[in-house]
Amino acid sequence: GPPSAGMSPARRRPPQPLHFFRRLHRACVPEHRRGASDGGARQRFDKLVGVLRNDPDFVHANSSKAGLLTALAGRVVGIKQIVFTAHGLPFQEERTWLWRAIAWLGSYMTGLLAQRIILVSANDLAHTHMWGVRRKCIVIHNAATPIVDALDRTAARHALFDVATTAAHANDTWLVTTAELHPNKNQRSVIKAVIDHNHTHATKIFYVLMG
Repeated sequence: GPPSAGMSPARRRPPQPLHFFRRLHRACVPEHRRGASDGGARQRFDKLVGVLRNDPDFVHANSSKAGLLTALAGRVVGIKQIVFTAHGLPFQEERTWLWRAIAWLGSYMTGLLAQRIILVSANDLAHTHMWGVRRKCIVIHNAATPIVDALDRTAARHALFDVATTAAHANDTWLVTTAELHPNKNQRSVIKAVIDHNHTHATKIFYVLMG
């Protein structure tokens, strides 16, 4: 039906996506970036509270430590909708029992503070045994659009490397991965595994890491 008389023009006609993103308010909290030290949590928290006092409609957080601080800051400010995306569960990592216990507690606190938790796999949902949190969880798998006009194997290899490199590894098994180049992603373990394999097997692995 027609919009009500009290509805603003912006509500009557939703803005185009590009126009919408240009209007977004951007604020930077350098202390909150990946790789920042664990010290100064109170300073980061205070800055987050200052940013969130701009009264956003909702807050979306991710990353374990940053997500907890953001969810807590959102609650302090009084934001009604806080969404947290967990890209894996940190307490499932192969760490000491104490580290995992602290990670579990942090994840539990974040889950209690958020109104909705997005998980990226059914396995994560199966391991979310937390009272008052599991009912908030929803699984949304990473989006993967169909690949149109994909290159065949030979053409793809030549697109990545020159002819000499491609020829030198023509008989190898190619392993190509894409990941953020950060110690937290633990690419060292993959590289070590490839090195160990190549030392003991006739068929070598040519490992390509794109990030």
